[in-house]
Amino acid sequence: LPICEDASLQPKSPQTATPFPAPNPPTDFSISLMRSGCYGSCAAYSVTIHGDGTVTYKGSRFVSIEGERIAHVSPQAARQLLDQFRDANFFTLKNEYRAGVTDNPTYCLELVVGAKKKTITDYVGECVGMPAAVTQLEDAVDQTADSARWVTASSQTLEAMRDAGISPSSKEGNQILLRAVLYGKPDSVRELLAAGGSTKSESTPKDRVEMWTPSGSLLEAATAYDRDDAESRKEVIAALLENPAVRANKQDVQRALGKVAADGQPDVVRMLIAEGADPQGLFQDTTSGDEKPADQTYLMRAVESGV
Repeated sequence: LPICEDASLQPKSPQTATPFPAPNPPTDFSISLMRSGCYGSCAAYSVTIHGDGTVTYKGSRFVSIEGERIAHVSPQAARQLLDQFRDANFFTLKNEYRAGVTDNPTYCLELVVGAKKKTITDYVGECVGMPAAVTQLEDAVDQTADSARWVTASSQTLEAMRDAGISPSSKEGNQILLRAVLYGKPDSVRELLAAGGSTKSESTPKDRVEMWTPSGSLLEAATAYDRDDAESRKEVIAALLENPAVRANKQDVQRALGKVAADGQPDVVRMLIAEGADPQGLFQDTTSGDEKPADQTYLMRAVESGV
């Protein structure tokens, strides 16, 4: 992530009040959000919410479901989103907030009301004084459209998979389940496993950055979390351990113990021990040569965590 200057020190241009048009008829508006790729695995997709509640989505890369899809929300939800744009004085904001950094994604917000149209380009805009309301509107579009059903995972993902002809037990279904694990979506993990999602994967598409671990273990993938997201990772691991096939793989359970001990997660350590992980076991330090004996303890990993 870029290091931003203090936005309060950025020069501010005076804003001129611009009347917010009223759609006539009431459904004569559309709101679009586009998120581009980056130098990495940023999800690239666009979503448009029309005044009648029609949602159009197009996923390009690093999303759970690629291609064009159509869904629906209530017209009331679309109008409430439009009200948020009105409250933010959208038409008075600048057309572009662009920081002088590289490798980040670009976000574009577009509002069309009747014949009036405005697009705001956000390229790390928070670094150059972009109002927080723009980011809030971007997130509101995703929330209203439930973009997560196609991008990561949500309660609507199974339905979206059926619409796209993706079986939970297919390779594509494996990848969607993995993304639910990596993005900390415990309810989606449960639903996908209950629908027949596999706990293993034989191969990974070469263009994916979010690859399966060498063992192909969802449980091992679940332990590769950011500390700031520890609570949802704990819930994901608990969801995985509800699955008999996950619990039956004692090697994966044991391997996960080392990771969560090193990351300082006592609650998850207790869960794994309850499922048969041996806290007194020994393992080999894989960063050393093959000749090194298995003399590393899980207590060493716990000390490493500082917890």
